[in-house]
Amino acid sequence: STSIIDNCIVVGITTEKSIILDRIKSRILQMIESGVIDEAKKLGQTYGWDNESMKSNIYPLIKQYLDKFISKSELIDKAVTTDWRLAKRQITWLKRNKFIQWGDLAQAGQIIEKYLAIIR
Repeated sequence: STSIIDNCIVVGITTEKSIILDRIKSRILQMIESGVIDEAKKLGQTYGWDNESMKSNIYPLIKQYLDKFISKSELIDKAVTTDWRLAKRQITWLKRNKFIQWGDLAQAGQIIEKYLAIIR
């Protein structure tokens, strides 16, 4: 069945779990290399660790690391797990949308090409 909303085509690109996890871990490592620990430390000192904005995914983990409750490798592992759980919730939420047509990257391209051919 066709899923068009007001002449829009919504295509969701499926990605294997292992690829998503690799991307999440790479992003977490990049954040750490880019200074997120020092950033969090300064923000925590300025605004307080109880500030609502400091309760997002990685900041509480950084606080645990700074307080020596977890190691850097545990910080990374826990951050990956936290982000993966968020990604799973987002995927579940998006899958409920009946207007999204799902496929891998090649299939998504085919869906788009099909509809572009129709409107030309």
